[in-house]
Amino acid sequence: TKTKINDTGVYPKFGNPVCWYWRSYRRGHGYLNVTQAIQKSCNYFFYETGYRAGIENIVKYAEYYGLGMKTGIELLGEETGTISRPEIVEARGEVWTPGYTLSAAIGQGDNGFTPIQMARYISSLANGGNRVDVTLIKNIMKPDGTEVDKKELENYVNERLGYTPTEVEDLNIKEENIDAILEGMKGVTEDGGTAYSTFAGFDIEVAGKTGSAETGDPDKVNGWFVGFAPFDDPEISVTVLIENAGSGGFTAETARDIMAEYFGMTLLALLIAALHISPFYIMINMSLKTLSDRSSRWMPALHPHFENYVTAMEHGNLMSAMWNTFQITALSVIIIVVAGAMAAYPLARKASRKNQIILTFI
Repeated sequence: TKTKINDTGVYPKFGNPVCWYWRSYRRGHGYLNVTQAIQKSCNYFFYETGYRAGIENIVKYAEYYGLGMKTGIELLGEETGTISRPEIVEARGEVWTPGYTLSAAIGQGDNGFTPIQMARYISSLANGGNRVDVTLIKNIMKPDGTEVDKKELENYVNERLGYTPTEVEDLNIKEENIDAILEGMKGVTEDGGTAYSTFAGFDIEVAGKTGSAETGDPDKVNGWFVGFAPFDDPEISVTVLIENAGSGGFTAETARDIMAEYFGMTLLALLIAALHISPFYIMINMSLKTLSDRSSRWMPALHPHFENYVTAMEHGNLMSAMWNTFQITALSVIIIVVAGAMAAYPLARKASRKNQIILTFI
């Protein structure tokens, strides 16, 4: 989890694929560990990680989390999906090359996962890396008030669906590895992350991941966002796929609205979150933070309010931050008025005396 890879922008092997950051800024992300790579959505990092791991390990971990296979949800017509692997390429009469491994490592190539598979995957990560089952049925009660046995219900559903659960090896993934992934997902919605602009100011701490899925048409890219919340005590995971969205950043807005509705967030809270990322608000925020550093020297009366503002912003408490901004503004107006009056008083007295003298002479 501490290993760092230097993203120079252009991967030096197997056709020289580039990171999206290179296309936009003509440079790489620099040295990143896995947490930072997830936050920045760094293709280069996962090219190199995929190359080191090999396609066999990529497939093994994908299968462990139920990707490319039916979940057994109680619905007819569930799609299986596919995991990019040599057998698929060879069935087309082609030869698997390391370049295919790089594509598979970033979710491209022949990978084709359903939203419910992705939801299961993210829920498993939020559950400490432990696989979870997908179901629409919490329980079924008999007329006598007793509950239908869950195993009996599962067998009945599987028989009707023609579904056979796939047994997979328990990989015993280290807790520190899962934590590194989850921290990276939290970073996606924080400052510097690919979904920060969507979740800045959101009252609930969210972990997520944006994604862009190729369709074969360079002008049509599907947008993905997967996430869960709250980060420290997950209650809900959300998966959003929007065809031809162009970027996962756009799909994140839909996920945010779903979470806001689930957690009962008010329209005011969403408006505050939107205000938080406006250029005007960012400018004011930067100015107030700068003033906070200097207020103890030249505005001691305002310094506690500046400190409270900075603390509130660091903890995402926008209502408190706005209240302290109001107090700072009100006190500043009072100080300016008093200071102006104090400055004007000697001038007024001097002018008054001069007028008296003039009147005397007249």
